[in-house]
Amino acid sequence: MKIKVLGCAGSAFPGHNLSSLLLNHKILFDAGSLTHVLGEKDQLRIEHIFITHAHLDHIMGIPFLADNIIAGNLKHRVTLIAIPSVARTIKKNLFNSAVWPDFTEIPNIEDSILKLVPLKIGKSIKLDEYTVIPYRVSHPVPAVGYLVEDRRTMRFFFTGDTGPTDGTWKN
Repeated sequence: MKIKVLGCAGSAFPGHNLSSLLLNHKILFDAGSLTHVLGEKDQLRIEHIFITHAHLDHIMGIPFLADNIIAGNLKHRVTLIAIPSVARTIKKNLFNSAVWPDFTEIPNIEDSILKLVPLKIGKSIKLDEYTVIPYRVSHPVPAVGYLVEDRRTMRFFFTGDTGPTDGTWKN
């Protein structure tokens, strides 16, 4: 399990990168500083992005990653994984062809650059050797943290933003 913190700041100041954590070069948790920290080669290694919530400091790199893929005429595809309310907010307010092109439908809906995959709170998903489970956390908007465990039972919990949330400590 190789973890790299790309950023953990809530504000964009020089030397302070927004929230992003990279697991084994291809699974990202939040994408605040994704394109500000990683070069093109490392960006294109990312296959999955787990999103804790839809605040800009947690999703800002996603539109630019999609733009980098399309501008480079690349066949790379990325899966965005979030609880349904977060996925809807991103689709409605970011990828709506008004604020940013809808890369969930570009170049076409069957082969889009970004694929939004809803994930139910408390229901696990398996990616490679990892099991990832979203747990609700305390935040003014719908938000989750992700419990990540490998086959050897090594684990970490990525919270995004949260206030006191007793349920996360029980897992």
